[in-house]
Amino acid sequence: MDVEWLDTKLEKESLDKIVSNPPVLSKRVNEKEIEKSYKELFYQAKFVLKRNGRIAIISGSEKSINLLKDIAQKNDFKLLSEYHVWH
Repeated sequence: MDVEWLDTKLEKESLDKIVSNPPVLSKRVNEKEIEKSYKELFYQAKFVLKRNGRIAIISGSEKSINLLKDIAQKNDFKLLSEYHVWH
């Protein structure tokens, strides 16, 4: 589901978990658009997640991961664990 629709399709504090694979930063992508998308993800997650809800994010870019961590922290999310997976 597109992140912008979360608050209209779901009730407040109705989800236990969110799993997302947001777009990653690259040379071909506008960084401001990606940052806006990440901010919207955490804004919406804050609305639809239950008090002890969790969000899991998959990212293949170190630069994206750092930006996600920064935005998550600004939205009162805490990093509980991080895994590095190669395929």
